[in-house]
Amino acid sequence: MSKTYLKIKIISLAAEATIIRAEERKWPRERGISKELRIEPEHRARWETRTGLRDHRTGIVRREARASLLAYGFLRGRAYRQIEANCHEIADTHRITEIICKFDNRQGSDARHSTYLQVRDWLRAEALSQAA
Repeated sequence: MSKTYLKIKIISLAAEATIIRAEERKWPRERGISKELRIEPEHRARWETRTGLRDHRTGIVRREARASLLAYGFLRGRAYRQIEANCHEIADTHRITEIICKFDNRQGSDARHSTYLQVRDWLRAEALSQAA
C-alpha cells in the first residue's frame, strides 16, 4: 500500500462523516421531543438512532480521521504543528503507528517499535518547542 491509499481513506472518512450528519438531521433531537413522547417506543427508538449516529460520527469516525491525517502528515514529512496548530487532546500514538505501518509497508515488530518511537518523538518535539 502507499500514501495514495491513505489519502483515499481520509477522503472516505470525511464523506462518511458528511453522510452520517445528513442522516442525523432526519431524526428528531432530544430538545424537540417532550418527555412524554420520549417514553413512547417509536419516538424513543428514533431518538436512540440519532444519538447512536452522532456518537459514531463524533467518536469512532472523528478519532480515526484524526489519526489518519496525522499519519499522512508524518509520512509526508510535515511538522506536527503544520497539521494541528491547536489541539485539546493527546494524539493516539499507537493508532497513528498502526496506520503508518499498514500504509507504508513497514513489517515486523522491530519496524513497528521504531515507528512508534519516531511518532512519539515527532509529537513530543512539537510540544517541547511550543513550551519553550
